[in-house]
Amino acid sequence: MGNENEVDAVNVQAGCPHCKSDEIVAADTVLVTAGISGWQRQPDGSLEPVWAGSSDADWDSQTSRDPERPYACGDCEKMLSAAELLIDVNEECDDE
Repeated sequence: MGNENEVDAVNVQAGCPHCKSDEIVAADTVLVTAGISGWQRQPDGSLEPVWAGSSDADWDSQTSRDPERPYACGDCEKMLSAAELLIDVNEECDDE
């Protein structure tokens, strides 16, 4: 039996306070390994990998880039905390 003070979750629209975009993403870091098929010696003497075109992501390594500001704007790329997001609770979300 639920607590009588519980309130159902409500979908809201979040936006960027800097540019007003609604393209908010989780700003995470994931360990990815990229395949190398060979090496090339450059004219300056440095070695450059020849990328094999394959990569493997270790999703268990996923961590927030910044625990204080775990979100980012997909347009202006500013890092954001949940408290900084512009929330519109009056508009219906398209996700329903």
